[in-house]
Amino acid sequence: MLSKIIGRGLHSFKQIKSPAFKTLKYFCSANSSPDAMYEHVWGNLAAEGQDSMYAAQMLDSWIQNPKSVHHSWDVYFTSLLNQAPQEFSEKIDSIRDRPGQEETYKEIRDTMKILSLFRAFLHRAHEIAQWDPLNLKKTEAQSGVKTAESPPELDYKYFGFTEADLDRQFILRTELTSGFTRQKDVWTLREVYNNLKHYFSEEISYELAHINNIEEQYWLRNKISEIQDIPRTKEEKIRTFKTLSDSEAFTEFCKSKFSTTKRFGIEGVDVGISALDTLAHKSAVTYGVKNIVIGMPHRGRLNTLAIVFEKPLDELLAEFQDNVKELEEKDSWGSTGDVKYHLGTWREREYDNGHKLRLSILANPSHLEAVDPVVLGFVKAQQNFLQDENKEKCVPVVIHGDAAFAGQGIVYETLQFQDLKQYSVGGTIHVVFNNQIGFTTVPRQSRSGIHCTDIMKTTDSPVIHVNADFPELVDKAFELALDYRMKFQKDVAINVVGYRRFGHNELDQPSFTQPLMYSIIQQKKPVYQLYAEKLIKEGTLTEQEVQDIWKQYNQKLEVAYEQSRKKKIDYSKWRSVSWTNISIKKGEAYYQGVNLDLLRQIGEKITSIPEDITPHKQIEKIFQLRKQSISEGVGIDFGTAESLAWATLLIDGYKIRLSGQDVERGTFSHRHAYVFDQNSERKIMPIRNILPSEMVSNITVSNSHLSEYGVLGFEYGYSISDPNTLVMWEAQFGDFANEAQIIIDNFLVSGESKWGIPTALTLLLPHGFDGQGPEHSSARLERFLQLVDDDPIADSKKQVRKFQITNSNIQVCSPSTAANYFHLLRRQIRGDIRKPLIVMSPKRLLRFKGATSRLEDFKEGIRFTRVYPELYENQLVAPEKIRNVVLCNGQLYYDLLEGRDAKKVNDVALLRIEQLAPFPYEYVKDAISQYKNAKFIWAQEEPMNMGGWTYISERLNIVLKEIGAKGTVQYAGRNPCGSPAVGSYKIHKKELNDIIEASLN
Repeated sequence: MLSKIIGRGLHSFKQIKSPAFKTLKYFCSANSSPDAMYEHVWGNLAAEGQDSMYAAQMLDSWIQNPKSVHHSWDVYFTSLLNQAPQEFSEKIDSIRDRPGQEETYKEIRDTMKILSLFRAFLHRAHEIAQWDPLNLKKTEAQSGVKTAESPPELDYKYFGFTEADLDRQFILRTELTSGFTRQKDVWTLREVYNNLKHYFSEEISYELAHINNIEEQYWLRNKISEIQDIPRTKEEKIRTFKTLSDSEAFTEFCKSKFSTTKRFGIEGVDVGISALDTLAHKSAVTYGVKNIVIGMPHRGRLNTLAIVFEKPLDELLAEFQDNVKELEEKDSWGSTGDVKYHLGTWREREYDNGHKLRLSILANPSHLEAVDPVVLGFVKAQQNFLQDENKEKCVPVVIHGDAAFAGQGIVYETLQFQDLKQYSVGGTIHVVFNNQIGFTTVPRQSRSGIHCTDIMKTTDSPVIHVNADFPELVDKAFELALDYRMKFQKDVAINVVGYRRFGHNELDQPSFTQPLMYSIIQQKKPVYQLYAEKLIKEGTLTEQEVQDIWKQYNQKLEVAYEQSRKKKIDYSKWRSVSWTNISIKKGEAYYQGVNLDLLRQIGEKITSIPEDITPHKQIEKIFQLRKQSISEGVGIDFGTAESLAWATLLIDGYKIRLSGQDVERGTFSHRHAYVFDQNSERKIMPIRNILPSEMVSNITVSNSHLSEYGVLGFEYGYSISDPNTLVMWEAQFGDFANEAQIIIDNFLVSGESKWGIPTALTLLLPHGFDGQGPEHSSARLERFLQLVDDDPIADSKKQVRKFQITNSNIQVCSPSTAANYFHLLRRQIRGDIRKPLIVMSPKRLLRFKGATSRLEDFKEGIRFTRVYPELYENQLVAPEKIRNVVLCNGQLYYDLLEGRDAKKVNDVALLRIEQLAPFPYEYVKDAISQYKNAKFIWAQEEPMNMGGWTYISERLNIVLKEIGAKGTVQYAGRNPCGSPAVGSYKIHKKELNDIIEASLN
């Protein structure tokens, strides 16, 4: 029972001759399961502190005399005893009869108290540790701010000990104390107490107690004591100092040359730069890591680029002077650039052992934490490309600010990727550069918990808190984090607690709002100076060597500055990822169709379910109908067309990745990428029937967690890393994309223009007004059209139209037939350009017979149709007699067609624009040029202030003018409204009938 409390065997007791320990031998020498009672009592009843002591005291009292405890305790312990072997029961009986048991039980109780002290330090020592270089808690207390009191259980006196007990000896050889008591078995209370304070409450502290995995806890405890007790080598100290010195020199140089320019400097957490360099060094030398991908906000970014990445200094300094090359090339598309502290880059560093490490830092906007999921997606793609199944070759490092880490919800969305198979990257190293302030907001106003890192407990991740004034401890913290990540493939956080020497930027005045805090900061020596004094004092460096290191880097800066004055910034070098190692597979960009015999062969395989799978009867019928539609060549629906597109791309050598909420089945039960066995829930992916076993991973269709912002960010990161994978994100309903608007605005539609980073990420956004209410009708088409950067004035020049997609930031399409959806997906990845694609994907049309296609529509020589002309001209009057030409997109076409047939109207032509943006001027012109006498109408389901009207009307009028049409385009649709759609189906039908009536009459 108590062998876990006192020791793991009789050998532990031989060093102490006290008679009191004779009793323990009875407990520890039982041969069967003496730990059962301890496991129940200590493990289940005792959580920590006082509770554990109470449970232990009840057990002690019961063993001595069952009547001394409450009846409920007697019943409980008796039931446990009945489960133990007879030998154990006899030993308890003998103890109850033995004289002198009081002394014995005092030893037992006191030993258990020491273990409770251990447990208290594991749980709460981080609250009193000296990780704050400003000691703000003391300052706040003196100012009358109520601060949390120190936990009383961190004092040995709390457990009833006195100073007279400090030199008493105790045997401590248990899992709970593993690592900290491995040097010997016998410890005095004084030694135990000093050890606990040394390991847990000095300038570095840890949060481990929340971790449920016992192996991880034991490993961390042993590793903590190991790394804290091993001193840094002279070589390591000098490398750290040089990094700090160079960083400080860079900061001072920029301050002197560009005193009125924002730098968002890292002063106060400078040690983060040297620690990142240490992390990179150990990653390469010890673990052979090939790629480290960093995401970080603006603060400290320039120092990171200069020191850790060794980005050419003349380029960095040229950016300060705004020497932009593109200003001389006014006709070039895009390349608007971004401020220097948002830019990404990559560098390759070679270490002494010859190992090469690629360091990448991703470009990011001002939206704090938005880059977090992007980093993980980027790393996942790299791991897949490198076939890094063990996730050891590519390591993500995400750097945070303290206020943002505690305040931004995207942090939690990103943490949830940790254990999700298709998103896991084998653990992320999270680093908080903790300034103890967010702009002007102090911690007590910006979070509810003790630490900004409290959220890490949700994923059982360890947290290391370390004082930024102690470079060697910070280095050790980063190395421990790396060791943990590499061993357990889990997230870990390092909270580097420092300060911000200046305001939010160098031109800001922080004393307006934090006068006391900044009065302390003004008196602080830079960490570079503190560490220099330490190394000089201990003899590691001389004063002259310190000065030489400083002068050497300053000379480099002066040379680089002179060169920078003549240098022009080339935006193409800012790309955070080079695609030079991944050749873009060039396919025929226009003729996207596929040989019909090949399609039939593919169709046979991807619609076949193995005999050892028992599918649901409805699923079996769906796959039978798919097989039948392909073999007969008619009635191919959207789900079948999508599978055919994916399969043909896989055969061409591309890869497929689709993620989002419920995408495996599809929100509208249309996809069924997996078939589930009804007897075992084993699932298979029929499309993999076309792939050899070693290539089945080339297609990934995965349900995501209930996140839009995080998952879309992840897929964006994946897409910018691998141009040969068709990466798709599907929203459960189109309007759910508004949850991810930050990714759309700041990365997807603007990333190529700002940072030169192309992407072919495809968004599938179900869109259509079916009377289902405001929230599930609109994918907010108008928002994406507003984000398109095509210029209707410039596009009126016909020569520009040939390169529309190349010269646009995004594409917005609304395929209304299964075949056109097939061609659209293939066009997206088979060309030699990469542009985001926004698809207003169908809902009602998924199974609508009129939207199905013939196999002939998929054949070679056919491509994506940007504009469908009138398909039933033979049923209409002559073109010159056409009264109305109605242009529309999406499912409304079929409603208009049904209305025209029902009313037997023969003088109205119906056209569909399938590519809304960039606007297909020439294709529209070809489709409508014969109707010069007609009135032209744009019809849409959406209210007038939404949908395509605002975007389309201006561009369509340009075409009407070119063909000499009379008048301008007219509108048919719902009235302006603040809500996208009505909640009543009856009202919806009335509005739809009004649109049809206005379009036809």
